Amino acid sequence: MLKIPSSLKWLIDQRGRVEGEILKIERSLARCERTLAQCQALADELKPLRKLLESVDQTLTLHEIKIDPLFIQPILSKDRERIVPHGEMSRAILTCLRMAQEKPIPSSEIVDFVMEYFARCGYPPISRGVLCRRIRVRLRGMLYEGRVKRHHDPDSKGYGIWSLADRLTSPSIRTLGGGPGSTP
Repeated sequence: MLKIPSSLKWLIDQRGRVEGEILKIERSLARCERTLAQCQALADELKPLRKLLESVDQTLTLHEIKIDPLFIQPILSKDRERIVPHGEMSRAILTCLRMAQEKPIPSSEIVDFVMEYFARCGYPPISRGVLCRRIRVRLRGMLYEGRVKRHHDPDSKGYGIWSLADRLTSPSIRTLGGGPGSTP
């Protein structure tokens, strides 16, 4: 069995990652949810990646162990594309819960509110399924941050029921002696 040198292994890995980035950008360009400026920025990002891919392919052909670059599978990165700018999802969820005036509301109503909120803000339409998953993940994070309170069984399969957390009993605010103001 032939041992692959670490330099060649690195080149193969690098080629796969660059091609994966190119595929991700091409998929984003194929979707019509972007503005012209965003599409132009993605196209500008794509040019140097294609040049880098060509240079890695040329370097692979110079190696003493011959590998056809077309047989190297692209490596797709795991990062998710943001559907809205950073902080907007939390802002929309908290706005919905504040409007409920401390009354627990089901997450289906939160999803409806957030869909309308994003439409009013001018964001591209988001499928309900994607939005439900993202809101569920964000609500879980906000629960651990002490910003929301869960009113349903965590193991339940249906929609959850949520409200704003009480500020003084929030796990992120711990006081000494039970009084507000001092923290450990």
